[in-house]
Amino acid sequence: MKILYISQHFPPEIGAAQARAYDMSMNLVEEGCDVTVVTSFPNHVSSKKIFQSSKHLGLNVIRTFVVQDTKKEQAQKNAELLFIYDNLYHSRIIC
Repeated sequence: MKILYISQHFPPEIGAAQARAYDMSMNLVEEGCDVTVVTSFPNHVSSKKIFQSSKHLGLNVIRTFVVQDTKKEQAQKNAELLFIYDNLYHSRIIC
């Protein structure tokens, strides 16, 4: 089964949400699922990249650029997620 897991909270950031997202993803991989996680670049990393793909212990991780602004309205956050999904879909990374 193919699973797309979208989460802004994912290691190497530290926190309970990040740990749960990683554990859930790895448990699904251990069960035989093909898991792809779409997340943002870590806050502590200064990168000019818009997109990066990597593989870790059978887990596909796609990192995307996200504007770091905690005062966004929900509609703007939703538009940003749709933009990321649309780009991933049209680049045939997800189906």
